[in-house]
Amino acid sequence: MTVQTIRHVPASPIADPITQVERVGVIDVLRGFALFGILLVNMAAFKAPVFGGAGNAGLLDQAALWLIAFGFQTKFYVLFSFLFGYGLSVQMDRAAARGSPFVPRFLRRLLGLLLLGLAHALLLYTGDILVTYALLGVVVLLLRKRPSKVLLRVAISLVAVTASVLAVFGFFVLASPSGLSAASAPGAEVASSVAAYLGTPVEVIRERAREYPGTFTFALFGQGPTALAMFLVGLITGRHRLLEHVDDNLRLLRRVLVVGLAVGVPGALMWATFRVVNGFDFNAGFLFASAVDFATAPFLSAVYVTTIMLLYRTPAWRQRLILLASPGRMALSNYLFQSLVGAMLFTGYGLGLYGQVGAALGVGISLAIFAVQIPLSAWWLRWFQFGPAEWLLRSFTYARLQPLRVESEIR
Repeated sequence: MTVQTIRHVPASPIADPITQVERVGVIDVLRGFALFGILLVNMAAFKAPVFGGAGNAGLLDQAALWLIAFGFQTKFYVLFSFLFGYGLSVQMDRAAARGSPFVPRFLRRLLGLLLLGLAHALLLYTGDILVTYALLGVVVLLLRKRPSKVLLRVAISLVAVTASVLAVFGFFVLASPSGLSAASAPGAEVASSVAAYLGTPVEVIRERAREYPGTFTFALFGQGPTALAMFLVGLITGRHRLLEHVDDNLRLLRRVLVVGLAVGVPGALMWATFRVVNGFDFNAGFLFASAVDFATAPFLSAVYVTTIMLLYRTPAWRQRLILLASPGRMALSNYLFQSLVGAMLFTGYGLGLYGQVGAALGVGISLAIFAVQIPLSAWWLRWFQFGPAEWLLRSFTYARLQPLRVESEIR
């Protein structure tokens, strides 16, 4: 795909912002869809240590592991990253239209996101992505005025370098005299982690603080380059308002769909099969499979985006997909809420189910949580303009409390 193939539909800076129908129909539906995918992936870490083999799991659990690895792992933080970049482009245009300074406000927003992320990591879930987003947001801010061709080259390079480094590291491990895994998780360490998560609140938080440097390092240097690449792709797409002008770019979207399927599906098949057969140990095979996954996951994410955009054009599918809009409008709150529910279900200060739930039951729990979030989000948005976390972040960004309740005449 080249940047020139996107048809840019110029917009009047004030008269043609994203309308509420377009916003809900495109961006929030995609956010809601991404939110569900992230829940399925995060559930693995909510309920048990993610390291170790998968061969001893039951058939149903192996099928669930395969499904999550094929369709969800890597693909959904990529999708959320794309939407983050797209939203940044929209915010920049709106600030320019109003003549208001963008950079100071956006930096405050990133700082608020950083603080939320740190609290999230220590109190609820060490696999937090918000801190990484906040730090990478500064990089995007520095690159925001670069030409689209330059941004696209940077994005492609980031994905290619990440996959190449994983592959090279895999060859290094393969060639090592001992043939040992690069960083397998010892059984004693896994047992210690399970015991800590089943302990008191202080013990759980202490374990999260112990784990966080490692998970943060992986998030920033493992997932971070791909997330930054998708920020940039979202920024490019937002410049052309592609999500709001689907009919003007049908040929491009169908081309993206075909290429995405051709590249993304084989890569996902390889990763999912390896994940089920060999588990999640950092050996050479895992690194090779991860290289393929990181290189091809953005293509499958693009398939999800284009499919939803094309389906939404039909009334029947629009009626189905619109259910995702309410949780998508308050995606940050729902993301944190998912971690809260996970903590209450699995840690020692909740139901204490850590290490006792298989992958298949984890999928069922994820479906139940999201099934509650859909009507709960719709109910909340009848009375309030933003989710609670969105309101808190917005108030921090503007350095004053923002109006929260929906006016009665609007309801």
